[in-house]
Amino acid sequence: MKKFPADIKHFVENADWIFAKTYASTWPHHYIVKEQVDEKLFLKLVKHIRTHGYEGRFYHLKITYYEEEGMVYWTMVPPQGHPKWYPPEEEDIVNRCPKESTYEYRHILFEAKYSENNFGNKQQPDDNAYTRWQTIYKDRVKGIIDQKWIDNSELFFQYYQVLRNLSYINYTPANPELKKTIVFLIPKFNTSLVEECKHLKNNILLHDFQDSLVILYWDDIIANLIKIKLPLKLHTHIEMFCEKYFKF
Repeated sequence: MKKFPADIKHFVENADWIFAKTYASTWPHHYIVKEQVDEKLFLKLVKHIRTHGYEGRFYHLKITYYEEEGMVYWTMVPPQGHPKWYPPEEEDIVNRCPKESTYEYRHILFEAKYSENNFGNKQQPDDNAYTRWQTIYKDRVKGIIDQKWIDNSELFFQYYQVLRNLSYINYTPANPELKKTIVFLIPKFNTSLVEECKHLKNNILLHDFQDSLVILYWDDIIANLIKIKLPLKLHTHIEMFCEKYFKF
Protein backbone atom coordinates (compact mmCIF):
# COMPACT_ATOMS: atom_id res chain seq x y z
CA MET A 1 0.00 0.00 0.00
CA LYS A 2 1.56 3.28 -1.12
CA LYS A 3 1.87 5.86 1.66
CA PHE A 4 0.58 9.40 1.45
CA PRO A 5 2.96 11.75 -0.39
CA ALA A 6 4.21 14.67 1.70
CA ASP A 7 1.59 17.18 0.57
CA ILE A 8 -1.37 14.89 1.31
CA LYS A 9 0.14 13.84 4.62
CA HIS A 10 0.50 17.49 5.65
CA PHE A 11 -3.05 18.13 4.44
CA VAL A 12 -4.72 15.36 6.51
CA GLU A 13 -2.65 16.20 9.58
CA ASN A 14 -3.63 19.87 9.52
CA ALA A 15 -7.17 19.80 8.19
CA ASP A 16 -10.03 20.73 10.53
CA TRP A 17 -11.79 17.38 10.73
CA ILE A 18 -15.42 17.65 11.83
CA PHE A 19 -16.85 15.18 14.33
CA ALA A 20 -19.92 13.34 12.97
CA LYS A 21 -22.31 13.96 15.87
CA THR A 22 -25.08 11.87 14.31
CA TYR A 23 -22.96 8.74 14.62
CA ALA A 24 -21.37 9.55 18.00
CA SER A 25 -22.91 6.53 19.76
CA THR A 26 -22.73 4.08 16.86
CA TRP A 27 -19.96 4.73 14.36
CA PRO A 28 -17.87 7.65 15.68
CA HIS A 29 -15.74 9.27 13.00
CA HIS A 30 -14.66 12.63 11.57
CA TYR A 31 -15.01 14.09 8.08
CA ILE A 32 -13.96 16.99 5.89
CA VAL A 33 -16.01 18.76 3.22
CA LYS A 34 -14.43 19.71 -0.11
CA GLU A 35 -15.75 23.28 -0.20
CA GLN A 36 -14.26 23.97 3.25
CA VAL A 37 -10.69 22.86 2.47
CA ASP A 38 -8.08 23.09 -0.28
CA GLU A 39 -10.00 21.47 -3.15
CA LYS A 40 -6.91 20.40 -5.11
CA LEU A 41 -5.47 18.54 -2.13
CA PHE A 42 -8.91 17.16 -1.33
CA LEU A 43 -9.09 15.67 -4.83
CA LYS A 44 -5.57 14.22 -4.51
CA LEU A 45 -6.63 12.57 -1.23
CA VAL A 46 -9.74 11.07 -2.83
CA LYS A 47 -7.71 9.68 -5.75
CA HIS A 48 -5.09 8.25 -3.38
CA ILE A 49 -7.76 6.45 -1.35
CA ARG A 50 -9.38 4.98 -4.46
CA THR A 51 -6.09 3.99 -6.10
CA HIS A 52 -4.18 2.59 -3.14
CA GLY A 53 -6.95 1.46 -0.80
CA TYR A 54 -8.50 -1.96 -0.27
CA GLU A 55 -12.08 -3.15 -0.64
CA GLY A 56 -13.95 -3.60 2.61
CA ARG A 57 -17.52 -3.50 3.84
CA PHE A 58 -19.85 -1.42 5.91
CA TYR A 59 -22.71 -3.81 6.55
CA HIS A 60 -23.77 -4.80 3.00
CA LEU A 61 -21.99 -1.89 1.29
CA LYS A 62 -18.68 -2.38 -0.49
CA ILE A 63 -16.35 0.55 0.16
CA THR A 64 -12.71 1.36 -0.61
CA TYR A 65 -10.73 2.02 2.56
CA TYR A 66 -7.20 3.35 2.93
CA GLU A 67 -5.21 2.92 6.16
CA GLU A 68 -2.14 4.83 7.30
CA GLU A 69 -0.62 5.20 10.77
CA GLY A 70 -3.63 3.71 12.52
CA MET A 71 -6.22 5.90 10.76
CA VAL A 72 -8.63 4.64 8.12
CA TYR A 73 -9.92 6.96 5.35
CA TRP A 74 -12.86 6.38 3.01
CA THR A 75 -15.61 7.90 0.91
CA MET A 76 -19.04 6.37 0.34
CA VAL A 77 -18.58 5.71 -3.37
CA PRO A 78 -19.30 2.09 -4.41
CA PRO A 79 -16.78 0.13 -6.53
CA GLN A 80 -16.28 1.21 -10.13
CA GLY A 81 -18.84 -0.49 -12.34
CA HIS A 82 -21.61 -0.07 -9.80
CA PRO A 83 -24.56 2.02 -11.11
CA LYS A 84 -24.04 4.57 -8.32
CA TRP A 85 -20.30 4.98 -8.88
CA TYR A 86 -19.11 8.51 -9.60
CA PRO A 87 -15.71 10.02 -10.52
CA PRO A 88 -13.35 11.46 -7.87
CA GLU A 89 -14.08 15.01 -9.05
CA GLU A 90 -17.67 14.66 -7.82
CA GLU A 91 -16.70 13.55 -4.33
CA ASP A 92 -17.47 16.12 -1.63
CA ILE A 93 -16.79 14.31 1.68
CA VAL A 94 -13.89 12.23 3.02
CA ASN A 95 -14.28 10.35 6.29
CA ARG A 96 -11.74 8.95 8.72
CA CYS A 97 -11.59 7.14 12.05
CA PRO A 98 -9.10 5.07 14.08
CA LYS A 99 -8.74 1.52 12.77
CA GLU A 100 -10.23 0.21 16.01
CA SER A 101 -13.50 2.03 15.25
CA THR A 102 -14.06 0.56 11.78
CA TYR A 103 -16.86 -1.84 10.96
CA GLU A 104 -14.46 -4.65 10.11
CA TYR A 105 -12.32 -4.22 13.21
CA ARG A 106 -15.19 -4.25 15.68
CA HIS A 107 -15.20 -7.97 15.61
CA ILE A 108 -18.01 -9.38 17.78
CA LEU A 109 -21.01 -10.48 15.71
CA PHE A 110 -24.31 -11.62 17.21
CA GLU A 111 -26.99 -14.06 16.08
CA ALA A 112 -30.06 -14.01 18.38
CA LYS A 113 -32.67 -16.77 18.39
CA TYR A 114 -35.68 -17.47 20.56
CA SER A 115 -38.47 -19.76 19.34
CA GLU A 116 -36.96 -21.22 16.15
CA ASN A 117 -36.02 -24.86 16.53
CA ASN A 118 -32.94 -24.67 14.35
CA PHE A 119 -30.82 -22.46 12.18
CA GLY A 120 -31.94 -22.00 8.60
CA ASN A 121 -30.84 -24.42 5.90
CA LYS A 122 -31.05 -24.68 2.13
CA GLN A 123 -33.03 -27.86 1.52
CA GLN A 124 -33.31 -27.08 -2.18
CA PRO A 125 -30.44 -24.69 -3.02
CA ASP A 126 -30.88 -22.85 -6.29
CA ASP A 127 -28.19 -21.74 -8.74
CA ASN A 128 -27.64 -18.49 -6.83
CA ALA A 129 -26.97 -20.40 -3.61
CA TYR A 130 -24.40 -22.61 -5.35
CA THR A 131 -22.79 -19.54 -6.91
CA ARG A 132 -22.48 -17.82 -3.50
CA TRP A 133 -21.04 -21.04 -2.08
CA GLN A 134 -18.40 -21.26 -4.80
CA THR A 135 -17.48 -17.58 -5.00
CA ILE A 136 -17.84 -16.41 -1.38
CA TYR A 137 -18.28 -18.88 1.45
CA LYS A 138 -16.16 -21.82 0.29
CA ASP A 139 -12.89 -19.88 0.53
CA ARG A 140 -13.89 -18.14 3.76
CA VAL A 141 -14.53 -21.36 5.71
CA LYS A 142 -11.33 -23.09 4.61
CA GLY A 143 -9.24 -23.76 7.68
CA ILE A 144 -12.17 -22.91 9.96
CA ILE A 145 -14.46 -25.93 9.63
CA ASP A 146 -13.85 -29.63 9.04
CA GLN A 147 -12.79 -30.25 5.44
CA LYS A 148 -15.61 -32.71 4.76
CA TRP A 149 -18.08 -29.83 5.08
CA ILE A 150 -16.15 -27.99 2.38
CA ASP A 151 -15.74 -30.94 0.02
CA ASN A 152 -19.48 -31.69 0.13
CA SER A 153 -21.62 -28.61 -0.50
CA GLU A 154 -24.76 -30.53 0.47
CA LEU A 155 -23.43 -30.82 4.04
CA PHE A 156 -22.77 -27.09 4.05
CA PHE A 157 -26.34 -26.34 2.96
CA GLN A 158 -27.69 -28.43 5.88
CA TYR A 159 -26.34 -25.71 8.17
CA TYR A 160 -26.35 -22.91 5.60
CA GLN A 161 -27.38 -19.98 7.79
CA VAL A 162 -25.05 -20.69 10.68
CA LEU A 163 -22.03 -21.71 8.59
CA ARG A 164 -22.49 -18.61 6.49
CA ASN A 165 -22.28 -16.60 9.73
CA LEU A 166 -19.25 -18.55 10.95
CA SER A 167 -17.50 -17.77 7.67
CA TYR A 168 -16.96 -14.23 9.00
CA ILE A 169 -14.66 -15.49 11.78
CA ASN A 170 -11.66 -15.21 9.52
CA TYR A 171 -12.98 -12.59 7.07
CA THR A 172 -11.23 -9.40 8.18
CA PRO A 173 -9.64 -7.60 5.20
CA ALA A 174 -8.74 -4.62 7.37
CA ASN A 175 -6.77 -6.80 9.77
CA PRO A 176 -5.99 -10.30 8.38
CA GLU A 177 -4.51 -11.48 11.69
CA LEU A 178 -7.70 -10.73 13.61
CA LYS A 179 -10.23 -13.48 14.33
CA LYS A 180 -13.82 -12.37 14.88
CA THR A 181 -16.01 -13.79 17.62
CA ILE A 182 -19.49 -15.04 16.76
CA VAL A 183 -21.98 -14.99 19.62
CA PHE A 184 -25.16 -17.07 19.53
CA LEU A 185 -27.76 -15.74 21.96
CA ILE A 186 -30.37 -18.43 22.68
CA PRO A 187 -32.78 -19.49 25.47
CA LYS A 188 -31.99 -22.55 27.60
CA PHE A 189 -35.48 -24.01 27.15
CA ASN A 190 -34.93 -24.33 23.41
CA THR A 191 -32.98 -27.57 23.75
CA SER A 192 -32.94 -28.17 20.00
CA LEU A 193 -31.03 -24.92 19.40
CA VAL A 194 -28.76 -25.54 22.39
CA GLU A 195 -27.73 -28.96 21.10
CA GLU A 196 -27.25 -27.66 17.55
CA CYS A 197 -24.97 -24.87 18.78
CA LYS A 198 -22.91 -27.31 20.85
CA HIS A 199 -22.64 -29.66 17.87
CA LEU A 200 -21.41 -26.86 15.62
CA LYS A 201 -18.85 -25.74 18.17
CA ASN A 202 -17.50 -29.18 19.07
CA ASN A 203 -17.81 -31.15 15.83
CA ILE A 204 -17.78 -28.79 12.84
CA LEU A 205 -15.46 -25.94 13.84
CA LEU A 206 -11.81 -26.90 13.93
CA HIS A 207 -10.21 -26.87 17.39
CA ASP A 208 -8.30 -23.61 16.89
CA PHE A 209 -11.54 -21.78 16.12
CA GLN A 210 -13.90 -23.30 18.69
CA ASP A 211 -13.28 -20.41 21.09
CA SER A 212 -14.43 -18.04 18.34
CA LEU A 213 -17.98 -19.31 18.81
CA VAL A 214 -19.54 -18.23 22.11
CA ILE A 215 -22.93 -19.50 23.29
CA LEU A 216 -24.82 -17.12 25.60
CA TYR A 217 -28.23 -17.69 27.14
CA TRP A 218 -31.04 -15.17 27.38
CA ASP A 219 -31.87 -16.60 30.80
CA ASP A 220 -28.45 -15.81 32.28
CA ILE A 221 -28.33 -12.29 30.86
CA ILE A 222 -31.79 -11.42 32.17
CA ALA A 223 -31.07 -12.97 35.58
CA ASN A 224 -28.03 -10.72 35.87
CA LEU A 225 -29.88 -7.64 34.63
CA ILE A 226 -32.69 -7.89 37.18
CA LYS A 227 -30.10 -7.91 39.97
CA ILE A 228 -28.73 -4.54 38.82
CA LYS A 229 -30.20 -1.18 39.77
CA LEU A 230 -31.28 0.03 36.36
CA PRO A 231 -32.90 3.29 35.22
CA LEU A 232 -36.65 3.06 35.75
CA LYS A 233 -37.53 3.01 32.04
CA LEU A 234 -35.07 0.22 31.26
CA HIS A 235 -36.15 -1.72 34.36
CA THR A 236 -39.76 -1.50 33.18
CA HIS A 237 -38.82 -2.81 29.74
CA ILE A 238 -36.94 -5.74 31.29
CA GLU A 239 -39.96 -6.59 33.45
CA MET A 240 -42.27 -6.52 30.45
CA PHE A 241 -39.83 -8.63 28.45
CA CYS A 242 -39.63 -11.20 31.25
CA GLU A 243 -43.40 -11.26 31.69
CA LYS A 244 -43.85 -12.08 28.01
CA TYR A 245 -40.96 -14.46 27.41
CA PHE A 246 -39.41 -15.62 30.69
CA LYS A 247 -40.52 -16.49 34.22
CA PHE A 248 -38.15 -15.58 37.06
